[in-house]
Amino acid sequence: MTVISIVKLSKRAGISNYIDEILAVDSAIFLLSVFFSYLSLRSAGLARRLEAFADNTFIIGLALMVISGFALSFELF
Repeated sequence: MTVISIVKLSKRAGISNYIDEILAVDSAIFLLSVFFSYLSLRSAGLARRLEAFADNTFIIGLALMVISGFALSFELF
């Protein structure tokens, strides 16, 4: 929420419009990570595969958040 508020307060309309969209997709990626992590706890047969998928999804979401953070900092300064 803080990042969206900072983006809305920015006078520049360049990449900051895309940062909102990227962060919305990023939140969906984190939600998928939580979902697959929960499924890995509940299922016995596919636990390892679901856990690996949840870990990979979390890392992708984290990398996307870092990239959008760098883009936002370069846009503002």
